[in-house]
Order: sequence, then C-alpha cells, then structure tokens
Amino acid sequence: MMKLLDMKIPNAQNEEEITMDSTIKNSSI
Repeated sequence: MMKLLDMKIPNAQNEEEITMDSTIKNSSI
C-alpha cells in the first residue's frame, strides 16, 4: 500500500490527501 501511495504522489505533503483518496476507492470497490 505504501508503495502504491509513493508511486502515485512522491510528495510527502500529499500523503494525507492520498490516504483519503485510497479510503474512498476502497469503499467504492
């Protein structure tokens, strides 16, 4: 999971935003 987030956006500042996006995607699936 961490690798996926790192690949999507290498900026640590966007980590929180990515986490929210991942949560939404997981909920949609």
